[in-house]
Amino acid sequence: MNGGTAPEAARTTSRLTTGSRPVKKIFIAVIGGAVLLAGIALLVLPGPGTVVIAAGVAILATEFLWARRAWRKAKGTVAKVRRKSGFRSWWQRFKARRAQTSGTPPKDHTDPTSGCDHGAR
Repeated sequence: MNGGTAPEAARTTSRLTTGSRPVKKIFIAVIGGAVLLAGIALLVLPGPGTVVIAAGVAILATEFLWARRAWRKAKGTVAKVRRKSGFRSWWQRFKARRAQTSGTPPKDHTDPTSGCDHGAR
């Protein structure tokens, strides 16, 4: 066994990964850009424009720092809006009212004895 074989293999592997990096980046740019443009078009056409835009930015965020920053900022903004909207407390009140009218107690997703398997995933 030659002692110089392992470094040569490592160099070849690193060359392959760095050589394919621009191809991957271009592929991500094309796919993410197309999804982003489709989402922008869906803002005026019938369809889920904001969801498709979010998907396009998420795809671009896998390779581009600017998209990753935009994705994190958008996620933070959505979380902030959800906290301020009071959606969670409204949803709990809604479930409680619904349980009162149907006569069955609301299922606790965290309780394993409740019979609800949504939290078991």
